[in-house]
Amino acid sequence: HLKPVGFEVQCVYDGEAVFDVLGPFPPGIIVLDLMLPKMDGPQVCRKLRSQNNLVPIIMPTAKQDLTDKNAGLDNG
Repeated sequence: HLKPVGFEVQCVYDGEAVFDVLGPFPPGIIVLDLMLPKMDGPQVCRKLRSQNNLVPIIMPTAKQDLTDKNAGLDNG
């Protein structure tokens, strides 16, 4: 529910598509699922960080395993 409070929202449905919508100006924040088709959340984080993209990323997950949660942290 970000649009009603004035945020512009772009939705993509797989990890590779994140890079299709990134333009010359990075978004203020990325909300990224841990489990995505084509490229999962940690892979997207790793690629963003390798491109020196420092946009803040929130990666919520319903997974309970600490290893899964640490995968997001370990990849930026």
